[in-house]
Amino acid sequence: MLNMNNGYKILILGNSVAIRTRPREVQSLNYGEILKIDLNNTSLSCSQIINKAFSRATIREIYQKKHLFLKENPDLIIFNIGVVDASTREIPLWFANCLKNNENKYIGTIFNSIHHYIFRRYNSFFVKMRRYKTWIDQDEFEATLYQLSNMIKKETNASLAFIGINNGNQRVEDKIPGSKNNYIIYNRIIEKVANTFGSFFIDVQDLTSEQHFPDGIHYNIEGHKVIAARIKKILLQI
Repeated sequence: MLNMNNGYKILILGNSVAIRTRPREVQSLNYGEILKIDLNNTSLSCSQIINKAFSRATIREIYQKKHLFLKENPDLIIFNIGVVDASTREIPLWFANCLKNNENKYIGTIFNSIHHYIFRRYNSFFVKMRRYKTWIDQDEFEATLYQLSNMIKKETNASLAFIGINNGNQRVEDKIPGSKNNYIIYNRIIEKVANTFGSFFIDVQDLTSEQHFPDGIHYNIEGHKVIAARIKKILLQI
């Protein structure tokens, strides 16, 4: 149960879907920021919303950092994950890690140049050459998400909520073919884990790219408003 008397913490974990607004607009807000404003006129106005989502986050990385975010002692954890794991890729994960090498800028520059002038120019070709591989396969994704959820349930009093994966669009499919079908499969895994632990699942299959996520992945302001409203509805039920 959330602590209504002393306030409570809502922790958002996930990838850039939880933090970016596309297209970028003046004073654009993500759903966490919108939710904070919406709760001001309710009994939940004392809530803290901590957004720990980060770009290109996989379930593997989130699991590795589990002790860091659990130090926040959240009452509710919202997972917004899956699209990074499920997308087909033109490069393996180790290569992607080299692109953001902060320890050796020389290595990072070399890998970024190779990626920019070769892999990005022929993105879909290399996806097919790699046989539509993802960074995190289905088995690892499900096992890790289950293990993380189980640990949270056993070691904390936090409630869990899972936001589904957007459907993608033709732009996504042209660039990283096979991803749209993966989104369906990984989305089912997320819903399955949510149901296993009696947690909340926020279905987004009714949202459309034209109205809510124009780039095929990230929400626009209208999309963020919808997600904020659905989270608020869950909070008011607790």
